[in-house]
Amino acid sequence: MLHLMRGRVVRETQDPIPQSEYHARLEGEMEDEGDLERTDPKIRYWSDYSRVFLDRKSIQTIPDTLEGTEAGWSVGQDLFRRCNEDTELMEGAFRLLVENCDNFQGLQMMHDTPTFGGFSHAFLTSFRDEFLKASTLNFSFLSGADPNHAGIDNFLDTKRIINDALCLQSLHQLSDITFPILNPSQWSTLENNPSQGLAYDKNSLYHTSAVISSLVETATLPLRQSGGHRNDG
Repeated sequence: MLHLMRGRVVRETQDPIPQSEYHARLEGEMEDEGDLERTDPKIRYWSDYSRVFLDRKSIQTIPDTLEGTEAGWSVGQDLFRRCNEDTELMEGAFRLLVENCDNFQGLQMMHDTPTFGGFSHAFLTSFRDEFLKASTLNFSFLSGADPNHAGIDNFLDTKRIINDALCLQSLHQLSDITFPILNPSQWSTLENNPSQGLAYDKNSLYHTSAVISSLVETATLPLRQSGGHRNDG
């Protein structure tokens, strides 16, 4: 049965993200006033300083936006299945990227557990079905929930802890190596604080992602060098 709705179509739009001060200066739209890369509270994203041109096929949208939300484990898995069915992600864009590699050896993956834990599990399961012998290296960003101090009536923290546990358990089966990364809000509780001595704002995604990025880049440096499997230590 076909049902046609009559009436006006209301279009909902978001305001576009304004150009960053850094890019405006580069393009000559603002007068240069000192160092372009100074610490500035108006910095919002790493892309504020990026001059990277990405292959359009390497960026994929998902059916429902998850920005600023935390999806349950089953919700994230269902989201991947719908995304794969609607866009043929694994058989289309992803396979083309793999085929463009001269000698595909493995996959390095980064994801946040609260939002994309279930989604990443479903993706890796599908990836393993197609590329059984490929190596996988995973960096999993955990939620800020502390299992030792979560109240039994705190539903949100309980969901976060369950998501963290399910994700780490699944990655143990699907990934060759997994690096769980503690939420920046918990760094100060560590006996050996990796950020000790650094001047950064733990509430700034821009600052904390810089600390994490330096960790990831250092850990994976041998993989990008010729003779990377050599043990120099």
